[in-house]
Amino acid sequence: MNIKKVCLPICAVTIALILGISIWSVTNQKVFGSDITANNADNLESFAALQVEKSDLQDKLGPNSIYPEFRINVEEENLLDKSQAEAISETENELLEKEALYWYATNHGIQLSEEETQQRIEAAITDAKTAENYDEVAEACKAAGTTFEATMRENKETYKKEYIINDLYNAKLATFNEGEKQLSEERLSAWEAYWDDFVKTTVSEYKKTKNFAILDKAISKNKVLIQKDITDIDRVKASDISVFNKLNY
Repeated sequence: MNIKKVCLPICAVTIALILGISIWSVTNQKVFGSDITANNADNLESFAALQVEKSDLQDKLGPNSIYPEFRINVEEENLLDKSQAEAISETENELLEKEALYWYATNHGIQLSEEETQQRIEAAITDAKTAENYDEVAEACKAAGTTFEATMRENKETYKKEYIINDLYNAKLATFNEGEKQLSEERLSAWEAYWDDFVKTTVSEYKKTKNFAILDKAISKNKVLIQKDITDIDRVKASDISVFNKLNY
């Protein structure tokens, strides 16, 4: 997991983050490069279309289903030319890490109110509009039948979790770096090793919880649906498991 990008201001990261892609994979150069250009405009439009599909699935399945996030994240991995097996494995690992870190953060006093989350989203929207590649992003969203603002506001709960995890990351970094805002080159490798160990330990502890048992069961169901390419919404509903309303944070 390359987490260095989490520390960067939102204007400095690829616009893919602003559209909703997982924080942990936003800088993948194969898809988006360091900026949006004509060479990857098709991928950008495909990504925007996936955000529309995700919102539509969430509306149909309800806020407690992980199927929309899981399926769309697999399709995002497919944009990286991953095989289906690789895409499912990557998505499973990323979802598990995210939920484990969110579980740790909320149980250690790191939280955001709905108002604070909305304020961060609105600030991110404002900042993103100053990016040089914003026009390309807006065009991709328009082609996908949505707007840039909608891709942000319709994924409020996703952003809330990622902002909280970002706050956890920054808190751990500040402690590790003794209050300094930036790491020296000499300390960077040590910090990366420290964070990776922390993530592994947190995931290990999370796997002992009831939350993990609930999440793991739902992931297993989702994997079967995707492996068998079952997309009919009634069949998905029949196999879907309510998750988020059962987790204890």
